[in-house]
Amino acid sequence: MAFLKAVLDECTAELETLGVVRRSDRDFEAIRLKLAAALLCHAGFGEGDRGELKVRALQALKPDAPGRQGAIF
Repeated sequence: MAFLKAVLDECTAELETLGVVRRSDRDFEAIRLKLAAALLCHAGFGEGDRGELKVRALQALKPDAPGRQGAIF
């Protein structure tokens, strides 16, 4: 779980760096929960797959992702 938490934090940091989300946004925690859910879907990934895991988690936030309603991008 520590690995997934680290990747979640990295994804969140990237979104903050890009200006997509800020910690002060009212939906910040909701976005983190969506990222966490996407990461758990790929929990079989290991340390060597960190980059791919981050890409898949961030893609889950795209408006055209399966089951996604609304968009942050």
